[in-house]
Amino acid sequence: GIQKIKLSGAEKRAFARWARVYAKGAEIEYNCDQPHVKDPIYEVTDDFVAPDMDKYLEFHKTQTSIKGTQELRKLAGEDGAVNCINSWGPLTCAGHLIGAENAMIAMAMEPDALKKLLGFISDFNTEAYKIELEAGQADAIDSLSMAEPSATGDMISSDDFREFVLPYVRKEHKQIRACGTP
Repeated sequence: GIQKIKLSGAEKRAFARWARVYAKGAEIEYNCDQPHVKDPIYEVTDDFVAPDMDKYLEFHKTQTSIKGTQELRKLAGEDGAVNCINSWGPLTCAGHLIGAENAMIAMAMEPDALKKLLGFISDFNTEAYKIELEAGQADAIDSLSMAEPSATGDMISSDDFREFVLPYVRKEHKQIRACGTP
């Protein structure tokens, strides 16, 4: 059967989907039912600069995520499954950085600018997966995935999914698999 493990605060924070948005400079409101970015920090037409990846690896939320998955592995044991969701997908992340409504409007009105932002996010996420997995997460987890709620059929069409989500998600999944993680 499936064994449920009660998680302490430290292990719950292992799945820090907000770490990458926070590392890009967004302020997160945690003291509410649903954490969210307080205010968008970019416009879709801005120039985007990725954080220094050495600093990102040292970032306390990144380290908490890596150490948290290692603690979860200890709790689950060798035969237990540890499945990790540690990032937002590119479209959802774009919505956090520029505002979800602005991302949807950009899809129709400024598609090239949105693709530039999605490329920036995907490039950053790809590198972040690589350094997190190589820093010990790969040995602690059985599978890794991203949360991409903005890419549902309730939000966008299947054509928009193929154009604005799929290429970026594929790139990120390729990196995850290259590190030996399903």
